Amino acid sequence: MLISSSAELFRLRKFYLTVQATLLLILAIFAFVPIFLNFNETGTLSPTGVIGVSITLGLSVLWLYLLRTNRVTAAAYGLLVTALGAFLFLSSAASILTGTLTLITAALLLRRPYFYTITAVVFLRMIVELGTLVRAPVYDYSTVLTLLLNGMTFALVGTVARSIIMATIKTVENSSRIASAMQGATDIGRTITQQADVQEMMRLTINFIRDKYGFYHAQVFILNESGDQAVLRASTGDIGYQLLARRHQLTVGSQSVVGQAVLRGTPVLVTDTGREAVYFRNELLPNTRAEFTIPLKDGGKSFGALDVQSTSAESFTEIDRRALEVIGDLLALSLREARIVQEQTRTAEENVRLAREALALQRENERLSRELTQSTWNDYLSQRSTITGVDFEGGLLTAADSWSLDMTNARKGETVTHKGKGRVAVPVILRGEIIGAIEVDAGQSTAAETVEIAQAVAQRLAVSLESARLYEETRLAAYQEQQINEIAASFGTTASIDELLRITLAELGETLGAQGGAIRLGRLDNGASQS
Repeated sequence: MLISSSAELFRLRKFYLTVQATLLLILAIFAFVPIFLNFNETGTLSPTGVIGVSITLGLSVLWLYLLRTNRVTAAAYGLLVTALGAFLFLSSAASILTGTLTLITAALLLRRPYFYTITAVVFLRMIVELGTLVRAPVYDYSTVLTLLLNGMTFALVGTVARSIIMATIKTVENSSRIASAMQGATDIGRTITQQADVQEMMRLTINFIRDKYGFYHAQVFILNESGDQAVLRASTGDIGYQLLARRHQLTVGSQSVVGQAVLRGTPVLVTDTGREAVYFRNELLPNTRAEFTIPLKDGGKSFGALDVQSTSAESFTEIDRRALEVIGDLLALSLREARIVQEQTRTAEENVRLAREALALQRENERLSRELTQSTWNDYLSQRSTITGVDFEGGLLTAADSWSLDMTNARKGETVTHKGKGRVAVPVILRGEIIGAIEVDAGQSTAAETVEIAQAVAQRLAVSLESARLYEETRLAAYQEQQINEIAASFGTTASIDELLRITLAELGETLGAQGGAIRLGRLDNGASQS
């Protein structure tokens, strides 16, 4: 079914014909020798001989010219007619060569009936010549023997030439078909590997098979997620649109060619749909007479199928099958790579999405941490009755709570330096939240060195301050728990409700240093006074 190129056959035929035209030209040239020898002996020329040889010579030159300009068909038929005419009308001395050229040209050019007709003409001419010799009153037996040997030579040459030429043509045609098939597979493979879109990849493949190989119908099936149905994903022509519109699918393992190919994991060929049991007749494809399906595999597992159908029984040659299997393998590879790329793309997009969410979550956590840190330290500082600062002047440390302008700016997040004073101020930052500031003279160091040291100290101070705050809160919580336990322990000394109320209020007042308090039991009546 493969539509192969005949370039190799064309070159081969041109070569054979060029050789034969050259031999005919040489024969015509040498045919002038006996004519001139006869002229030297008799003093007269044979007009018929001169005209015949001249025509043969001129035609031989014409056929060589046509062959040189690639008009092979015209040259071939002309050469055949010329060789046959030379055989029929030139002297018998040249008959062996002209007859051989005639038979070889006919074997190369003509179909079998016409070849046999030319062969019959050659032998008829020899029979006529033989009859003329036999009827002569006196004849040379060696001439008759030579004529018979020529006839045997023609028979042998015709048979062998026909066999060799037909075998050569068949070999060249097969080689051309194989080369064309492999080149076609390479071309479509190169095309689909450059495609990123899976649907376009399948569409290009099936259209190429239909157009390049001349098949009736081509389509691609891909398994569904459960793997029990082969779903049609691409199909050629108007019929393909109809099949895709009705969501055509075939069960894996069914008696359809596609179902069996996917199940077995090997190509399945139906040479004649009228005789094969493995075949599903589709009413939209009534002209199918042969079907060939190649499974699309990822490793050892089938994930789809390439299905090709023909209108002629036994139309899938070995070359066709080999080419289609190569195309099927290339399509499977391209689909697998495209699927991997899509999965990688989806994974990359998912990773980007997760990274964005993680970054947003991190930022939210940082914001909440800063708010919590700020709220915690504001509450902590507001509850302290002591001064939360210290000054160092003249070698003395004193408690202080006033803020200088530089410390105020540092509390806003700035790093303050003064070249003249040599004093710097840096913020104290805990979890991104500023909880204080440090101001210090540079002393013998430069401002930059002082800033670097002060910032490092501020970082460590922030961590230590948080630890100290947590330690104080822990101690306070433990002390409060101890006081609560002590109050609760006094409850066990009496079983009277009134006494329990007195003990509770007295213990709370003592623990909290309260000057007053009250406890009430029961519900609030509507008529009760409220104060």
